[in-house]
Amino acid sequence: MFGGVDLDGSHVARPQSARLLALLLANANRPVPADLIEDALWDGEPADQGSLYTAISRLRSALPVGALTRGGSSYLLGVDPADYDVSQFEALLRAAAGSATEASLAIVAQAIALWRGRPFGAVADLGALASEVARLTDLHAAAHERHLELLLALGRGSDAASAAEAPLIDHPFHEGLRLLHARALSDCGRRVDALRTLNEFRRFLRDETGLDPSQRSWI
Repeated sequence: MFGGVDLDGSHVARPQSARLLALLLANANRPVPADLIEDALWDGEPADQGSLYTAISRLRSALPVGALTRGGSSYLLGVDPADYDVSQFEALLRAAAGSATEASLAIVAQAIALWRGRPFGAVADLGALASEVARLTDLHAAAHERHLELLLALGRGSDAASAAEAPLIDHPFHEGLRLLHARALSDCGRRVDALRTLNEFRRFLRDETGLDPSQRSWI
């Protein structure tokens, strides 16, 4: 969400407006050339200048005054970090780094609570967003890794075992999360379950990718 405007909400009900907003947010506070916008919105097909102006005008009317500006042949969406959930998420993750304390645990939990599904929602498949979707997806996994690490460091293995279940559904190939889940199971006396989950992951990874897990320590 940015400035009270939700990509999947009524403010940008037109799919084209949602795609345009997502593209500009992925490049927040940086100029985006008009030809890049045209290529993304019209799938590489030529678009007349009026179509771009119409798309920009519709989106501008839904945004805070002055947020979307033009400079030469580029457009820039000015984003205040306090108004953008991605910026808030990243700031909270930075704040949760460092020592293992209950305060850090609360901060990373706050970051995770901001997550509301796949980055950019219904327009996540837009090709121009691929790298940002991947980056944010990795950050989501990293947030859950940090959450589990903190729970384990604070001696809360049972809580960590429960907390690992949901992110493993979202990130089934993520070895770090799988290792932490196994550690959590082991820490709360469920060593057989820990070994089972690791063996199941080995088989899953081999079946899906033909690869074996890395040589990281497995319990």
